[in-house]
Amino acid sequence: MACEELALIVACREGSLEACSQLLSQYEGYIYSLCYRFSHQREEALEMAQEAMFRLIQALPSFQPNRRFKPWLRRVVINSCLNLIRHKEPATIPLENAERWPAATAADPAAQAEALEIQHSLHKALQDLPVITRLVIVLRHQEGLSYQEIADETGLPIGTVRTHLHRGRQRLRAALSEHYAWEASL
Repeated sequence: MACEELALIVACREGSLEACSQLLSQYEGYIYSLCYRFSHQREEALEMAQEAMFRLIQALPSFQPNRRFKPWLRRVVINSCLNLIRHKEPATIPLENAERWPAATAADPAAQAEALEIQHSLHKALQDLPVITRLVIVLRHQEGLSYQEIADETGLPIGTVRTHLHRGRQRLRAALSEHYAWEASL
């Protein structure tokens, strides 16, 4: 962890509003991105991000300076989002980065339409997954976390993480069976 970041954390713990503002501004884009993956709705993601930032500042006293900050921050944000989701109807967590899907950047209108159809089908398939399964899929395929890191982030046993990933991938494959061209990437 950078000395400047640690100094901001210490200042936040001591009650410096300016330090809190600086720390949050460094991570606000990342926090919003995580929240958006839970909701896929701008307004709801903004609400989740605001709540997550509030929780983050409240939780700073529990941060251990000898550990990395970003994984700790991610866990606080995920827990905050999960708490909000538990009190609302299930939200969607789409896989972003459309450029990964076939022909998403092609000049051919038919290829672009097919790519949009695949994205729509994927969003719908993800929405139909249970919340925890969606979370595990996103943490693995978007955040690039290992199984152990996902287990640590979610508090799930590693075997349960593997089960959620396996079942989630199966359900996504089944839901997207007409688009097998990119299935191997899951």
